Amino acid sequence: MRAVRILLWSLGAPLVAVTGVMHQPQPAPSLAALRAAVAGHDAFGLTALHELVTLSGSLVLGLAVARGALEAPAAWELSRIDETWQIEHWGLDAEAEAAAGRRREAFLGAARMLALGEPATRDPLTH
Repeated sequence: MRAVRILLWSLGAPLVAVTGVMHQPQPAPSLAALRAAVAGHDAFGLTALHELVTLSGSLVLGLAVARGALEAPAAWELSRIDETWQIEHWGLDAEAEAAAGRRREAFLGAARMLALGEPATRDPLTH
């Protein structure tokens, strides 16, 4: 997660971390910086970023992969923290695991697509 914090700092987008499920408003300058990071993608890159964000459920993880701050497999594992906890406590659901495997492959494919289309967006300080 250190790489993610460094990425957010480098984008000028520090976020307020909380525990629980209650919404926490984020600083307006951070939201503007995240909007600018997304807007910096061309249509091809935005398509891939959309998939990364949708499949992981996290704009931050999607941008971390897009900027080269995290490798896609590591970002995917971070996105699955809740599911991993559920498996550890309640056991494996084979059907859910098969669906997660398909989503993982799609996530990795989106990361490959982004890397092919926008190598210049990779941050040399983090990759």
